[in-house]
Amino acid sequence: MVFGKNCATRKNAKTPANIVDKLDNHEEVYLNEDDFNNTNNMMGNEEVQSMSYLEAQKIVQSQSDRSSKKKKKNANNGDAYEELKESFYVIARVIEKASIRLSKAIGEDINEIHMQLGGESEKTTTLTTIERHKVAHMIMQDNAMVSCFFSVPNNDKDEWLRALLDRTI
Repeated sequence: MVFGKNCATRKNAKTPANIVDKLDNHEEVYLNEDDFNNTNNMMGNEEVQSMSYLEAQKIVQSQSDRSSKKKKKNANNGDAYEELKESFYVIARVIEKASIRLSKAIGEDINEIHMQLGGESEKTTTLTTIERHKVAHMIMQDNAMVSCFFSVPNNDKDEWLRALLDRTI
């Protein structure tokens, strides 16, 4: 085969047919740096130049073993991926159920506060039912307003709610 600068000069050029013939005849084939560059990285220069065809086959076979190990490892990673994926689905379902329960609890808590607000405004004010509902809606829009309403003394709630209705607060 022709490699690198030898391509232009045709020096030491070998065709694939020549190499196949040598391999079929089981002749000793001596390798040089151009033939197995990756082998040179694994061994010293002297070893590469004196390597026979059979020795080269052993190296190629060991590299093939490594690639089959990689394939097995990738197959195992595929199994781990599927298990991890299933675990994520289980976690997602648990989070979804917890979110539904939390939303329900928050909704019940808001409903309870709304009921308390309606009852408190009915006891302490002279507002009509429609006015109480408007005020309750306005208060429930803002959490700070809810806290403020429950902190106002009972005798001041009527005045405070009327000011809220008039939008002076």
